Amino acid sequence: MMENKETTSPPKAIDDNSEHVSKLVHQFYFVKLWPIDQDSICKIKVEENVVKKMNQDISEITESITKKMSEKEHLGSLLSRLNYPRREHIKQVAASKEKVLKNLDMILEVLCLMNKKAKRGWFVEEHDKNNFNSLMLHGNKSLIEEKRILRDINFLQKDVDPFKSLEVLKKTIRSSYYLKNWKQLLKEIEIFQIQYMERASGNDYVKGNISNFESLKKIMKDQIKVLCDESLRNRRELMEYGTRIRHGLKEVEGINGELCCLKGKLSEKNKLKGEAYQKILKLKKLYPEEILQYYQYCSDMNKVYQLVEEKDMGSLDEMSRSEVGKFMLEWNNNKAFREDYEKKVMQSMKRRQLSGDGRRKPDKS
Repeated sequence: MMENKETTSPPKAIDDNSEHVSKLVHQFYFVKLWPIDQDSICKIKVEENVVKKMNQDISEITESITKKMSEKEHLGSLLSRLNYPRREHIKQVAASKEKVLKNLDMILEVLCLMNKKAKRGWFVEEHDKNNFNSLMLHGNKSLIEEKRILRDINFLQKDVDPFKSLEVLKKTIRSSYYLKNWKQLLKEIEIFQIQYMERASGNDYVKGNISNFESLKKIMKDQIKVLCDESLRNRRELMEYGTRIRHGLKEVEGINGELCCLKGKLSEKNKLKGEAYQKILKLKKLYPEEILQYYQYCSDMNKVYQLVEEKDMGSLDEMSRSEVGKFMLEWNNNKAFREDYEKKVMQSMKRRQLSGDGRRKPDKS
């Protein structure tokens, strides 16, 4: 079949008095060989469109997977920073503060006991358990006084080494860089120890609080309050970290689900693409010569359209003459080629409801 391709170009001269601009028309003829089975080309086109669509889908899915992987990597980096080292540092500091806080609470009780002993002058042997028992059994004491004496006995029976506890506290204070006024606290503890020893070694009964007990007690209570507040802040910060980590892990879990879905879609698209490609190969094997002619024709037409865009009339004319010349040479020298071509053309005419000379058949209705 000869296909007529028309191109236009402006004339060499334009009449200034003319209202219309005439156009120069170029006509070029090209040969299209019809296949025996028209559906073979259609089927190949369908499968080629499937491959094209699958390639587009695969590209989009791959891009989405890359994006999700980047999001997952970013979240992983954030979670890593949240988990370590900042979170571990807060945990260690909080644990250390809790330990110091526990020591301060314990030592504060010891100091209160030591001051109470000093206040009442309990440094001599006659104030032992037997004396207290004697007072309870033989003294004219009220019930309230007897209960107080029992509490005092319990205090005296506590297996506590006050000075050893204070030394442990002093060592803890020196190693606790986050304690405020730690130098003042150490100084007050040492003064308390000295005054306590002076009371204990004196021959006279000196009663009353040790002079710096109240200031030491106040400093320790202030430190306890500061540590309690800081521990509360640390716990809240750890809770915030935990919340952010849980939220991040949930996001990672969601991204993993999306990635699993996307990878499933990608696998399905690749499978469909492979099936379509195999169908194309199978069709090409069934009609190798016709398929080759068809793709050659498509290639020629793409070149024709390119030359038209470039307005290269000389190359178009040369290409047209070459194509027609090859066709006519085959037509004149090959009877089987002529018969096959006529058969294919007639089939094409019939499908388009055209007569043998190319005219449309009259409507019987």
